Amino acid sequence: ACKNFIVRAHGGVENRAGTHFIAEAKYHNKKCRLIPFEFSATQTYVLEFGLLYIRFYTQSGQIIDDQGKPVEIESPYMEEELPLLKYVQSADLLTICHPNHHPKNLGRYSHTDWRISEFNNINGPFNETNIDEDITVSVSAQTGGVTIKASSNIFNQDHVGSSFYIE
Repeated sequence: ACKNFIVRAHGGVENRAGTHFIAEAKYHNKKCRLIPFEFSATQTYVLEFGLLYIRFYTQSGQIIDDQGKPVEIESPYMEEELPLLKYVQSADLLTICHPNHHPKNLGRYSHTDWRISEFNNINGPFNETNIDEDITVSVSAQTGGVTIKASSNIFNQDHVGSSFYIE
């Protein structure tokens, strides 16, 4: 009889995979979400996303600041929004998307310095091109502060400050 081992079909046994308790979540009665963050082969993290916060863990445990408190930053995400978070990572930057929020960047500046900021999208994404040739659109300039005018009422208040692709 083997306890906490895996018996291999062709002989031998090995320790079963498992987990190790590191720390409790910030709120014991609220849901949180764990997201992996791999800066390099030797520097990997687990990010605890909870109600309006993010905490950080690594192989040696929870990351603690100079005052002995867990490193934590504010986030815009409510508990019920956590399952819908989508993310992609490139080096020390995690880009996070959610239907109720503008995309955010979570940057790792050092082991204890993490910052969340607005995602600055350049050149898109754009909605489908308008194929209604009866509506014309003109612009006041090619760069800088540009005013866009249309021959029909196609704009609304939500379009102010948005990016538009014009051919």
